[in-house]
Amino acid sequence: MKLPAGLLLLSLSTWGCGGTEVPGSLHGALASSSAQDAALSESDLQSSAFLPREAILITLEGDPHFAALMLTDKPGACRRFQENRQARWEKGLVFELGKADGYTEDPFEANALPLDAGLYKVVPHDDTSSGPFQDRWSIVFTADRDGACRNRSSLGPARAGGIYLSSLDMSATGGARGGYTVAFGSNPVRTRLGTFNATPCDIRIEDIPPESTCE
Repeated sequence: MKLPAGLLLLSLSTWGCGGTEVPGSLHGALASSSAQDAALSESDLQSSAFLPREAILITLEGDPHFAALMLTDKPGACRRFQENRQARWEKGLVFELGKADGYTEDPFEANALPLDAGLYKVVPHDDTSSGPFQDRWSIVFTADRDGACRNRSSLGPARAGGIYLSSLDMSATGGARGGYTVAFGSNPVRTRLGTFNATPCDIRIEDIPPESTCE
């Protein structure tokens, strides 16, 4: 099953946070990520600071095979996504979520399974090996917009980490809770980590305007 929002997520931004306990399976990864960030200079940390203020769980008309978690430091994410609007000076993350029981030449054509709670392994955009697209996987997109809404993110590609969903409800009144840690680039490795309590945001691809606007 091809995910219809794959290309759309490349151009839109990301969303934010609420408090929830980090599951035990992520404690070691979070500690390791914190140690890596501790090696960065204060100026590096300030330039890459990310303080998410909102988290939404994007679903496609209740399709159980696709969802995306969006974290952003600019509230109003769901409406902006539905109307293809981008916010100036926004920083964010998007976790595209998938689950599969096999692999074909196109990883998005793997036999899709319904999403569920659990750990989704982060895989690079360009990974074509057979392993990562089996079971739960996540591709991560970043945004660091300037005053013209151009994406100036310098984090580099996501190379390792995971997102843990302690709960997942893809209904119109549902949402998701959990925690995440992602390592980006190299020399230095930069990380994003935290917890979230995401509210639902169901969309219809055909209703989204084809051209984005900046506000």
